[in-house]
Amino acid sequence: MEIFNYESFKAKYVDKKRRTFFEYIEEKLEKNDKKYILENMTEDQIIASLEYYISTGVKYQITANNYFTYLTILFDDLNKSYGIVNRIFIDKRRYEKLAIIVKEKVKKLNEKEIKEIAPDDVFYVVQDDVRRELKSLVNQLREENTESSIFRIKNVSNLMSLIAINLIFDYGFKGKVITTIKLSDYDINKNTLTINSVPIKLRDIYQDAVSIYLRQREHILVSNNEDTDYFFINTIGKSYTVNKSPDYSGLFSYLKNNYGHVSTNQYAFNKVIKFIHKGVDVVTLSQITGHSLEKIIQLLEYYNEEIKNLSAEDYFTQAENEKEKISIDSIDGNYMMCPNCGRKVISNATEWVVVIYEDENIPKLVCKHCGGKDEKDYI
Repeated sequence: MEIFNYESFKAKYVDKKRRTFFEYIEEKLEKNDKKYILENMTEDQIIASLEYYISTGVKYQITANNYFTYLTILFDDLNKSYGIVNRIFIDKRRYEKLAIIVKEKVKKLNEKEIKEIAPDDVFYVVQDDVRRELKSLVNQLREENTESSIFRIKNVSNLMSLIAINLIFDYGFKGKVITTIKLSDYDINKNTLTINSVPIKLRDIYQDAVSIYLRQREHILVSNNEDTDYFFINTIGKSYTVNKSPDYSGLFSYLKNNYGHVSTNQYAFNKVIKFIHKGVDVVTLSQITGHSLEKIIQLLEYYNEEIKNLSAEDYFTQAENEKEKISIDSIDGNYMMCPNCGRKVISNATEWVVVIYEDENIPKLVCKHCGGKDEKDYI
């Protein structure tokens, strides 16, 4: 375990909630030994820190409830990384009792409804539609295989839009993440998309769709004398991040034309909730999808789900009905065992890839040696 240093530990957290917590213990608790304070904080002191946070201008119940969730993650980090244990956060009875007191304390604040989240019946109807349309358009363009068909503006716009929308339904990406994907982020040979250094194995349909889209993209850039590293471009060769204001009406034109809106977050939030239900690490989920940690925890709290703060090595490895985790090899902690082929592979992001199996419908981390093959077919 790491040697605890208070200043270094505090520097790990930049969000307002935990910065306010550190401010509270520094201003209100007298002892200089911060390790001792963290180990021995009482329920009354935790509640006092919550009241201190609320006094900074917190207006809504969900925001105050999130403060307690953030502290839970902080004390879990203290336990796992430094062996510093506060009994409140490992004693189920004490923790649940404290959680009840927290909820009573925040009742005086205003209620605040979360942004609309697509219900499952709507989510699956639209998901089935965009998947079906993408497959149909790819098959059509492959069969026709003529420049007049492939480079037709309507086909270019629809293919680009359907690829982008499918990524949201499959992985819960924030719209802005889609607009900022670079050409170098996608490896067409491996059919992987790398987001924040994490390679994600895409469904097979993406490889076929992107191979056609890249021909369209090159044609557009040449025709308009444009050049850009952005993966998604409009029909005149411009990225969708012009003037730092994403053009979602163009990027998600299929939704606009067929459903009358370009509100992709309602679908992304639904997918994020599904990942949370599977125990996906909320910090890594934020890193991959682009949604803020606070937003993801807000979704978690709103649906009254228990946080399952899995370690990085456990990222995206829980199966549908089990809690089997990637085992860490004892050799200096730098190796992981692939859950698919059993190889011991160095725990470096460049050696691993995320895949999704159709019958599980959740991302799973496997080594690049096997790519998840010989177990099930990719979606």
